[in-house]
Amino acid sequence: MDRISKKMATSARQGTPFVPRTLALSRPVYRNKSAAFLSECSLPPLSQAATETTQSPPPQEQQQQQHGPSTVRMLPCDTGGAHVSVTMDVYMSAFAGRAFTYWWPRGDLTAMRTWQEQRALNRCRDVRSVQFMAVLDHHGGVADVREEEEEEEEAGGRGVPAHEDVVAYSKWTLPSPSTEVGKRQFDGLRRDLVGVDDSEEISSTLPVQTQDSGIGENLKDNKPKDHPPDIPAGANRAYYNEFFEGMEKISKKWKSDEMLELSLMATRPAYHGHGIAGAMIRPVLEVADRHGVRALLLGLELATPLYRRLGFETVETFSFELAKKEAGEDGVMHVMIREPKGQ
Repeated sequence: MDRISKKMATSARQGTPFVPRTLALSRPVYRNKSAAFLSECSLPPLSQAATETTQSPPPQEQQQQQHGPSTVRMLPCDTGGAHVSVTMDVYMSAFAGRAFTYWWPRGDLTAMRTWQEQRALNRCRDVRSVQFMAVLDHHGGVADVREEEEEEEEAGGRGVPAHEDVVAYSKWTLPSPSTEVGKRQFDGLRRDLVGVDDSEEISSTLPVQTQDSGIGENLKDNKPKDHPPDIPAGANRAYYNEFFEGMEKISKKWKSDEMLELSLMATRPAYHGHGIAGAMIRPVLEVADRHGVRALLLGLELATPLYRRLGFETVETFSFELAKKEAGEDGVMHVMIREPKGQ
């Protein structure tokens, strides 16, 4: 169990609310020189970012301000997969029990987490995949480089120092380099976001486990390449096929391969309302604007106000038949597209 989950469990046992420490979004700092664009972008102060919510801090949080603010930095995820465990903590806390998880196993989600971790590891081998995380620094600032290195060694494979927690996670998919225009956009985005000009410079020893059986013929022909060999134990196969076939169909209809796609944006529920998601998305969109690249996402109804403020517009909504008729899932998914600014 990670640090935040332990705190939340303790609060639940004691019958007291869990209140995250006051956050201050700071300029991102990262030693990995390949993350070129991080030296150019800055996250807005909390007071500015929090205008996305009109709610005042609860009394408990106001009292905690006397301890001083923590800081949140945006970092690229390790291409070797070192951050997978902590980013999956975020993913599971953000989506478990939420809309469009009707195909997930019921009850124990251990198999689901293991399956998603393998997907994340597979994405690390995909040169079109770019992943970031928001890291909460409990020291209220950036520690000395030597201290950070020592704490990383003691972190036991978490991928972040012991005094930090990952509170948000995003995944972007770059345009396909299969056309001349796509290649130019892919190279430009990859150079500015990751600091790599040639995809051949990406190397990893991680095995890519792709699907090969038991998933339904339609999905098998167009299977997401980051999926493990089989569905999570306990998952509903019919629901799984419906969901991913539907997502694939929509992606092809809107030619997502020709755009920069926000494939995933997850924030721990305890840290909603601090403007972290918007602060993570804006710098990437600024890079897309510089290269004249359109952006696309398939988003939940709840998140559409944020995406509209970032310049996305809904072009279509869709849902799933089995989800409605059998699983009681009546949510609506939005296809949202953003045109590059300044073009």
